[in-house]
Amino acid sequence: MLTPVKCKWFSNRGLVGVVMAERVTGEIVYLIGTGDGLNEGIDVNLITALGSIFPAEAGDVLFGRVPAVDEEPSSASRVSKLDSKGKTRTRAVKTPTVKKTSQKVKK
Repeated sequence: MLTPVKCKWFSNRGLVGVVMAERVTGEIVYLIGTGDGLNEGIDVNLITALGSIFPAEAGDVLFGRVPAVDEEPSSASRVSKLDSKGKTRTRAVKTPTVKKTSQKVKK
């Protein structure tokens, strides 16, 4: 038996919902399905009963259940370095100047 806890809705032409549900054992599962948009409670219950399994990792991210990361990401070596004033060090790029002319257009 699943009990719906939260739901996120996405719509364009149809109505797609991702439901976070809890099993009797306390395990959290995610289900995805469609609804008709007339009654949210009925749509949530239908997705809970008949929805397809949604990946747990994606559901955790979608519902904000991802634990905080304390370590620096491995790609941090590619992050721009800051100078002593806290500004990003970038190379100077010369901006081309446009020469103004005063020519009249003939009609």
